[in-house]
Amino acid sequence: MSIKIEIKVKDIIIAIMLLTAIVLMAMFLVNVISNYGRPIGIEDGRGAEMANAIGRNKSASLARAHAALRDKYKDEDVSIMMIDPYNSENNFELNADEVYISASTYKLFVAYSMLNAVEKGEMSWDSPFDGSTLGACFETMIVDSDNDCPEAWLEYYKSYDFVTKEVRDIGMASTCLGCAGGMTTTARDLANFLSRIYQGKILTSESRERLLEAMKRQIYRDGIPAGVDGNGIVADKVGFLDGLRHDAAIVYSNKGDYVLVVMTSSNSWTIAADVARTIQRALN
Repeated sequence: MSIKIEIKVKDIIIAIMLLTAIVLMAMFLVNVISNYGRPIGIEDGRGAEMANAIGRNKSASLARAHAALRDKYKDEDVSIMMIDPYNSENNFELNADEVYISASTYKLFVAYSMLNAVEKGEMSWDSPFDGSTLGACFETMIVDSDNDCPEAWLEYYKSYDFVTKEVRDIGMASTCLGCAGGMTTTARDLANFLSRIYQGKILTSESRERLLEAMKRQIYRDGIPAGVDGNGIVADKVGFLDGLRHDAAIVYSNKGDYVLVVMTSSNSWTIAADVARTIQRALN
């Protein structure tokens, strides 16, 4: 009788150990899934050893990809800026200071102005705005690239000069929303803006998450998202006007996160997709 009891106790102990192992594994998987694609790393203070940093062994292949892109597009009307938030040696630029009409990429700067206003308590996301609410306005401006909302912000609530000053105050020196030649910016300014968002250097975490989640859902996906092609999550904002085709993105990849901006007058998304594909293949 005592032997049977001992066996049962032993079985119970083994069952408890197995159950504990299953629970711990489940908790680990939930944590991995919930954090996939989120801008973690620098902001969390875990540095360049994070899994979302581009591996050191990829620097050589990236350098070859950058050289190929430079050779391919050196005579084209193309501006490219790539920023590795963890290692500046992986950065790449081609005509990054060329000034372009911003097309709808300027809406990133309007979004920054709106987020600032909410953070300062000037408005809330439920505040009436342009026939709806500020929250709904913000959503359709980024996801659908609606024009009415940002135009109302610039013309009736703030002003072109005010928002220009807001973004220049955080270092976007070549961006102008109220210039005689129209709204203008550069690949460098857009890339630096998104890099600061990724690194948590501007806005609150809640504001950054609102912007990034909207960018991940924006509906025009033929540029950088097409080049990444399922190998990562792309939070981007496009701009297209006449022949202009611009795309400004943060790419969250299990091979390494990076900021990528492509601006061109090619009248096609092919170049933005090709640049992203070339970089992504160098990381795989």
